[in-house]
Parts: sequence; structure tokens; C-alpha cells
Amino acid sequence: MSDLVIKLSGEIQQSNFDEWKSNLIGQLESVKTDLASDSDFASATKHVKVFKKAEKSLKSAKSAALKQASDINDLFAAIDAVAKQTRSVRLELERQIKSRKASIKVEAVDKAIDKVNALIDQQSDDFRLLDRTEFTDRAIFVEAIKGTRGRSGMEKALDEVCTQLESKISSRAETVKRNATTLDSLSTAHQIAFQDRGFLLKQAATELDGIIDQRIEKLEKLAQKNSDSAAAEVVQTDSGAGSVEEGSDVESADVDAGGEDSKSAGNEVVAEVSGDIYQITLHIRGSEALIFKTMDEIKKQYREQPGFVEVTLKAE
Repeated sequence: MSDLVIKLSGEIQQSNFDEWKSNLIGQLESVKTDLASDSDFASATKHVKVFKKAEKSLKSAKSAALKQASDINDLFAAIDAVAKQTRSVRLELERQIKSRKASIKVEAVDKAIDKVNALIDQQSDDFRLLDRTEFTDRAIFVEAIKGTRGRSGMEKALDEVCTQLESKISSRAETVKRNATTLDSLSTAHQIAFQDRGFLLKQAATELDGIIDQRIEKLEKLAQKNSDSAAAEVVQTDSGAGSVEEGSDVESADVDAGGEDSKSAGNEVVAEVSGDIYQITLHIRGSEALIFKTMDEIKKQYREQPGFVEVTLKAE
């Protein structure tokens, strides 16, 4: 569009009104209203014609001046109307730009997260036991596109993040594979202390070795404690049998036999010292955020205890 140019003059460019007014007022002041002679009437009649013409001239001049002022007012009104329409269209366009930019960002971030999720889904079953929010947290991707310019700059930043996460996932997959081999090599007797597989798989090798040693030590101490308790029960049983009043040889033989049977029973108790294994099932219904938060809290509180079983999620 070309530049808008409007030039106005706020001054009277041409007027003889002052001179004309002075002449008219002089005539008005010289008018003789006390009419007596024929000459007075003739002069008065002449003045009436002059004054009538003057009134007409004043009215015409005022009308012409008002018309010029009206043109200026119309111009101002038209300028205001166009300015209002322009502002309305501009604000709507700005709103559309802002909304669309926000939508493009959301779509780009969603696409990047889907890409990372697809990569995780290609990993082993053990890897999928891990909490994937470390790789798919939306804040990671939103932070990456801050300060980028245009759609191409945003997509480039997201591609770089995905490449970094891909490398991180690959490295973590190796750790998971190595830890899975370590856990699977544990004896069956010790497996009960390593049911929180998801937590254990993501540990560094040295940390996992320390956790394994610590839990096995706790498990063996618990088994020894139970064994000692069972042995004490056997001793108490034998003492009770020895206090039977001595009588015939048959009674004595029966008592001895009973003592051996009690020892045998005691040994069986030791063998079964672990007792029955119970399982706690906790049903929680709620949003995804609530479920994952609850899972994390349970893991943090119980994962160090022998016999802890991994918390698993099942959608209804």
C-alpha cells in the first residue's frame, strides 16, 4: 500500500468579513428610525433592501464554511472506521498465529515422544520393565525447543534430542541385558529376594553386585535364625520325652523311638523353615499419574526388603 497523505489548513485562507462587517455596522448605526418626511421613508426603504441582501450573504457564507468543516469531520470519521476495522482483523490474525504456533509445537513434541516410545517398544521385555518417563518426560522436549526459530529450527532441536535419547536407551539396554544375566544366574533359593526386577535391572554393575550381596546375606541370616528356632523346638521335644517315668523295657523303647521320631520331625521342620509363601495383591484404580506415583512409593519403601516382588501394572 502507498503511504496515506492528508494535508489540512487550520486557518482561514481568504476572507473580507472584517471589512464587510465594518461597512454594514456603519450603515446599521446611521439608520434613522424616526421617519417623518418622504425622504426619510425613501432612505429607510433603501436600507431595508441593503440589510436584506446582507442577511442573505451572511447565511450563504456560514453555510459554505460549515460545508467545509463537514468535509473534515467526514474524513475523520472515515479514518476512525478504517482504523477500527484494521485493528479487529489484525488482532484476529495475531490470535490465529499464536494458536497455530502452539498447536505446531504440541504436534512436534507428540511426534518426538511417539518416536522415542516406539524405540523403547523395540527393546527387550526386561527393558520395558523400566520406568520410561526418564526418556519420554514431556519437559525434556519442551525445554529443547525453547528459543528455536521457525518450524525447521524446532524440528532440528527435537531430532537432536531424539538422537541423544536413542544413544541413552542403547546404553541402558546393554546395562539391562548384563544385569538380567546376573539376576538369572542366581540360585533358585535366592531368587525370592530379587523380585523387584525392574528396579534391579537399571542399576550400575557395581551397585547391583552390592545389592545382591546385601540381600543374600540378609536372606541367609533369616534362614539361620529360623533354623536355630526350629532346632530349639527339637531340643525342647527331646527333653520332654526324657522326663517320662522309667518303667518296663517296652516303655523305654517306646520313649526312645518317640525321641528319634521327634528328631526326625524336627529335621523336617528345619527343611520347611521358610514356611508358606504369601502374596499381597493391591488393586488401585485411578489416573496414570496416580498409578505410577503409587508404584514408585511402594518400590522406594519395600524394594530393599528380602522377598519383595516387583510391582506390575495391568490396565483394565
